[in-house]
Amino acid sequence: HPRQHARAVAGAAGVVMRRAIVNLAGCVMMALLSATGCERLDVVTKRYDTLAEFEDRGWLPKEILPPSTRNILTVNNLDINVSRGRFEFDPNDVPMFLAKVEAAPQMRPTNPGWSDATEEFREAGLSAWHYSDGGSDWALFCNLDAAYCEYRMWPHT
Repeated sequence: HPRQHARAVAGAAGVVMRRAIVNLAGCVMMALLSATGCERLDVVTKRYDTLAEFEDRGWLPKEILPPSTRNILTVNNLDINVSRGRFEFDPNDVPMFLAKVEAAPQMRPTNPGWSDATEEFREAGLSAWHYSDGGSDWALFCNLDAAYCEYRMWPHT
């Protein structure tokens, strides 16, 4: 199924490009806020090539990541305790990943922006998943054919 995989990867690449534009807009907004006297938020970005290099500091739970996970990105806002990012893994590990998360429609979101985010990612062709550890929630938006996920994390309120 090389063509199907190529389409899945191309779809994921489109999502990445849209996310990059949104991230750039966010950076411009932060620069404007900083210039107008608002304090700069404390944001830490981490990149890991493989799961072996990944440091689980609570922003993305290692226990949900398959052993083949790679290209991990976490962007963590220390001021408001939220995180976003992405990761990839081997398509053969999709069943292992799905055994650790639940389908998003079954969850009761504690984040008021959940519905808007879910709709945006579904329009991009990504499926919505959820994980909770009791103190935080993770929304995971995945292209399972390409074994690519983006995530958002927020604390319970």
